[in-house]
Amino acid sequence: MRVHATVVLGGVAPNPQPLLAFLRAYRDAVQYAVDRIWGMDRVPTVRQLHEMFYRELREWGFRAHHVSEIYKRAKEIVKAARRNGGSKPLLRRLTARLHPYEYRLDSEKKVLRIAALNGGWVEVKLRGVNRLQRFMAEGWQPKELLVSYRDGGFKVYVALEREVEVRRPRTVMGVDVNLDNVSYVVLDASTGRIVTAGVIVFKGFKKALHLRKLAERLQKRIGRHWRFMKWSRRVHARWMRRAKNIVNDATHRVAKKLVEIADKYDSLIVLENLKGLKSRASERSDKLAWLFTQLAYRRLQKFIEYKAAWRGLRAVYVSARDTSKTSPIGPVKRLNYRWVLLPNNVVTTRDTIAAWNLALRGLTRMRGSQRVQDGALIAPAVRG
Repeated sequence: MRVHATVVLGGVAPNPQPLLAFLRAYRDAVQYAVDRIWGMDRVPTVRQLHEMFYRELREWGFRAHHVSEIYKRAKEIVKAARRNGGSKPLLRRLTARLHPYEYRLDSEKKVLRIAALNGGWVEVKLRGVNRLQRFMAEGWQPKELLVSYRDGGFKVYVALEREVEVRRPRTVMGVDVNLDNVSYVVLDASTGRIVTAGVIVFKGFKKALHLRKLAERLQKRIGRHWRFMKWSRRVHARWMRRAKNIVNDATHRVAKKLVEIADKYDSLIVLENLKGLKSRASERSDKLAWLFTQLAYRRLQKFIEYKAAWRGLRAVYVSARDTSKTSPIGPVKRLNYRWVLLPNNVVTTRDTIAAWNLALRGLTRMRGSQRVQDGALIAPAVRG
């Protein structure tokens, strides 16, 4: 299985003008391709795009792999805009995507050489390469590269790839995501019985919601003119930036802990399919919809997915419908909004019940149709 990662580096060009000229020409070429494709009823194939643009863009001074990346990028932009019902895209950012043949990366000397226009090369001094060096020491190989210029500086995004052997799961881990915690239950893949269970508590989303509330109160107090006041824009941006950083840090930390547990037990990770959750929440109440504004459940699931893939573990998605309403061993008695009493007189949380059911659904999906008896999966009887 191939796994991917991206490392972001800072860049300083001793002579930035040739690189800026290349980025502007690259942007203009992508815009030119977008304009021509937009007028067509159907998006052309890659082969048709090659016939349309290769010779012309080569005359602009681009190398062969520059041209292929340009028309592929234009195709992606047009398809995304049409899928979202948008108007014709207008590109402003200076960004270029480079094929591995179009750059030379030396992580030891911290130097990046980029193929520019008309056969020229531009040198960029890299900053913050320690993380890149660690990845490459572990066998990661650099693939395509993205160079961007914004806010007066260059950013380099290096895409890395590595081959990982997929591990055979011994257990199945069900993961239930909530506003202030993540509950998990690990089941033995052969017997279906519980191996371990736990809760990872975090306050990140609630802190982010508090900062968002402060920003919204500021807007409400000042009115619609808050955008035209320098101090209010600065305070608003600071609170929203802090909220974003808190959520990002919390999701990384929780995903790392969950994957470490899954790695210990060689688990298949079972996640909830929460597609349409925010739209359904907005139909129920405005308050619930507002609470979900900072619940980055999709980001958390993606972090879990890629961190697990790095270790050779797989993650699957199952339906979350009715997972917290009844336990695998029978109906539950609700003590309050969170705690329930199981038929065997054990008190637990609805979140743990949900994670338990998710794990069982993942195990059923992995092993085929089976039935539950006393919390364990039993193979169906075979009639002779």
